[in-house]
Amino acid sequence: MRYCILLLFFSFGARAQTQVHDAVREVEETRLQFFQQNPFDINFVTSEEMQGLHLFSESQLQSFWAYRNSHGPFISMHELQIIAGWDLETLQKTVGILICETPQKKWYQGEQVSEQLLVKFERTLEEKVGFSPPTARGKIRYVGNPWAQNIRYRGKLNRTIRAGFTLQKDAGESDLTNFKSFYLEVKPQKWVDKLILGDFINQWGQGLIQSGGFSLGKTYESIRATQKFNLGGLPYSSSGESAFYRGMNLQAHWGPVTFAIFQSTRNLDASISKDSLNRPFYRSIDVDGNHRTSTELKNKSSLTEYAWGFQALVPIAQGYVSFSSTQHQWDIPKRNTQVYNQTEWQGDQLTNYAIAHHIPWKNVFLAGEFASTNSKAIACIESIAFPISQKLDFSTLLRYYGTGYFSPMAQSLGEGSQTKNEVGIFVGNQFQISKYQRLSSYIDYFYFPKQNFTYAFNRAWGVEILTRFQWDRKKKGHYFSQLKWTNQSIESNQRKNHLQASFDLHRDLISHVKWHSRLMLSYLVSPDQNELGAMWLHDIQYSHRNWKLQTRIAWVHTPSYDTRLYAFEPTLAYSFSLPAYYDPSMRNLALLSYTLSKHWELGIKIARTQYFEKETSGSGLDLIPKSHKTDIGLQLIYGY
Repeated sequence: MRYCILLLFFSFGARAQTQVHDAVREVEETRLQFFQQNPFDINFVTSEEMQGLHLFSESQLQSFWAYRNSHGPFISMHELQIIAGWDLETLQKTVGILICETPQKKWYQGEQVSEQLLVKFERTLEEKVGFSPPTARGKIRYVGNPWAQNIRYRGKLNRTIRAGFTLQKDAGESDLTNFKSFYLEVKPQKWVDKLILGDFINQWGQGLIQSGGFSLGKTYESIRATQKFNLGGLPYSSSGESAFYRGMNLQAHWGPVTFAIFQSTRNLDASISKDSLNRPFYRSIDVDGNHRTSTELKNKSSLTEYAWGFQALVPIAQGYVSFSSTQHQWDIPKRNTQVYNQTEWQGDQLTNYAIAHHIPWKNVFLAGEFASTNSKAIACIESIAFPISQKLDFSTLLRYYGTGYFSPMAQSLGEGSQTKNEVGIFVGNQFQISKYQRLSSYIDYFYFPKQNFTYAFNRAWGVEILTRFQWDRKKKGHYFSQLKWTNQSIESNQRKNHLQASFDLHRDLISHVKWHSRLMLSYLVSPDQNELGAMWLHDIQYSHRNWKLQTRIAWVHTPSYDTRLYAFEPTLAYSFSLPAYYDPSMRNLALLSYTLSKHWELGIKIARTQYFEKETSGSGLDLIPKSHKTDIGLQLIYGY
């Protein structure tokens, strides 16, 4: 799959939390919009790329491959009309996403050349403590100015050659090139399928040893939550400053078998300590990418990571079985110094092995992976998805992540933020009530055998249940209501209940005007807490000719951060924002975009949060000694 799926979320980082159910629709709309700008050629698109679009049923995909294999290259997009199962609704979904181009003569010749240059500036108008003059009580301050800057280039010469780079500085950093990222992707289309030089990630198997990109975690889209697709190596084009490799990634095939190898050398940020014998070690790796103070600059690039690995993928029927292994080595060892992490992996060398499969069998789709480390810790995951009828389908996922299991790039479905020390079962279903109505739900049970950062005791457990009703009519609007209940341990003999509800409506009011409203509630009950939080937001979008204006007014009232609420927020193009709303406050924003010409687009965002019951916001050097916070952003895009 193409690098562009990562680009959508560069402002969100490499890891996502599980509280993102309400953002699924917005994510899908943004993702498909980007695919329309970077379409797939139907003569060269792979099965993984087609599956990753999430637009087609399994029977439609099988019909597509059967037609292309028997009839050879497509001559025109009109041929899609005669593929079995590809009705008018399916064809409408593919507009702008699938294309059919004329054959390329030479690998170095330009064909459908495209370029994009994005320049963005952002800052908070109120002065944070970190930017104020030093005082006798606090002399540490940020070394740079309060502006965050991002310069990003993406270019395509033809279907064979792509390249891009990112230059970024966060607010408080002094150097525009504080974070530098680049890639060159070449697809020779012979026995070498893909070569990536620079920054990249791997999506192998079900994510137990290699998983990259954005993940929605547990969602009402149960089949998507329980099954990943083996996409291989992907160029890294995010501005997140962690969770990627830097070096070389090669993917090739020999007959039906696909091979992938990679090598990476990268400097990481870590806080280095020394033991009683003056031997250096690190406790954890810093992933936020901030280099604003003398301490953060001291930790910058203080740890070197060497990594390499390989994968062999063997196709079976319409699926595959893969074998993979990775090796990581650090120039300074990791040591666990806290009581809760004594059973976790530590050292300076780590080897992972895995065998994975993704196999359709009749109407059942099986996907799983078994992985182990050189410390003999194991992890395994197995999911089953099956349709009971045309309107009803189920999926389930069993997971076991050993206490001592670890892989730096692992990312699989679970309650914990890392793939370790967890046992669970996820069961989801979707029922198509009618053409316009759908009911989705899941239940997830999770259990932590040993204590961890969140639970200071063994055998913590919990259960999460979600149900969601959706009503969608293209011309009349979209509606959903959602209810989620979580019951989990807080002490060895105490539990808490958290109930969250959402009611959402999108409608077209008049020509050029769209309206969106959402009411969200968060109710938390435990022996020490009884809190009810709420948020009510309204969005208005006006589009006419070259102008597009989006506004939001949100009223928020939560007693504490524990009853926070998440909602997708309109932001500048090719960015993604899912902030936590909390405290009695009001959040207002205006987002204006204007297409200057065929090649130029300007975007401006102004957002302000007014707090009603506190005189400051933030903490530490990010403290603002005022009851409000104002964020602005300016972005200019050139596209050819």
